[in-house]
Amino acid sequence: MKIVNIILSILILLLAIASAVFSYFLFEKREQMVKGWEKMAVTVNQASAELDKGSGTNIAKLLSPELLSHEKYSELDKNLAQLTQQAQKIVQQRDDLGSTIKKIATVTEMKNIPNSDDFTKIDAYAAAKKNVLDWVGENKERQDGIIKQICDTASKLDVSITADALRTPEYSGEMRKLDAKIATVKSRISSYNDSFSQMAQIFGSSSPDLSDNAYSGSIRSITDAAQKMKDDLSSTKSSLESTKNQLASLQSTIKGKDSSIQNLQKDLKGRDDQIAKLKMIISPNTPFKDDFKLWTEGSPEARMAVQGKIIDINRKYGFVVVDLGSNTKVEQAIGNKVNPVNPKITSNIDMVVARGLEGDNTQYVGRIKIIKVHDNCSIANVIPGSTGDREVKIGDTVYLSSDAVAAMSK
Repeated sequence: MKIVNIILSILILLLAIASAVFSYFLFEKREQMVKGWEKMAVTVNQASAELDKGSGTNIAKLLSPELLSHEKYSELDKNLAQLTQQAQKIVQQRDDLGSTIKKIATVTEMKNIPNSDDFTKIDAYAAAKKNVLDWVGENKERQDGIIKQICDTASKLDVSITADALRTPEYSGEMRKLDAKIATVKSRISSYNDSFSQMAQIFGSSSPDLSDNAYSGSIRSITDAAQKMKDDLSSTKSSLESTKNQLASLQSTIKGKDSSIQNLQKDLKGRDDQIAKLKMIISPNTPFKDDFKLWTEGSPEARMAVQGKIIDINRKYGFVVVDLGSNTKVEQAIGNKVNPVNPKITSNIDMVVARGLEGDNTQYVGRIKIIKVHDNCSIANVIPGSTGDREVKIGDTVYLSSDAVAAMSK
């Protein structure tokens, strides 16, 4: 029994020694685990602090090493969940930014747009971002160049347009100012060209070619013809002066024949009356009417006979075109003959617009005002408020009212 007790004591001693040794090693491992836990807590806190930078969040405060201590193991899942949520939000933000950058590239019509994942991959997003930024920079440079050229062009046309205004949502208003000025210049050029053509006819020059390539040469030919006419005029003045001297020598002879001339004038007047009546003879079978009146150019009777058509409507600039111009003539019926008369269409006159004038369903449409007269057509504006709910159309008839004719006569 004594031997058994000794053996048991030895076993107990060995177990106590083993327990002490194992306790020592367990304590050492526990210390290592606690230090590792603390390092992990610090790393988590640092990672959350990095994610907080510029994010407007303060997760690092909620994930401090103290709150992540092993002593608060029961709250670990709840605390670490906040880091996971923040990481998810950062990833979502990254994906949204990548998608937005790609949309910018698409909207600006970039060629060779990078793939969507190129904007999220860590090793690819920098190059993809640079490509888009380079393209946007080129786009901005091109836009600034276009805006500068528009402003320079507007300045040459005396139109006040600023680059800042063209970069705002109200840019269309600025462009309308330039567009209106271009329309005015174009109309002015058209008027100049008409005048040059008329001058060429007056000066006896060849019909000018007013295209861009031949414009200066054509104008030069007109000025040369004008210079020639001026030289001819100087020559004519010299000849006239010589003729005046000859006339002076004939003055005495003319005075001696004054009485004969007066008698001849009386006879000539009677013959002029007969010629005027003969011009108005309708036919040999129609008796002459003493009250018959031959229309003259620009007379009220000729203007009352004016009737034209609307041949074009420019909705963009708000004007209409009628087929009446400075060369328009109306016809006075004289039996089976006609007397063509120019009614002298002028600008700044009102005309009535009607529809269905040739039929039984005639409608009043409104009134227009002539603003520019060309050879065979005129430009007019619709008088505001004159049309009511009606709309002027191509083919509508235009004519002068008696009030307009009376105003023109005054």
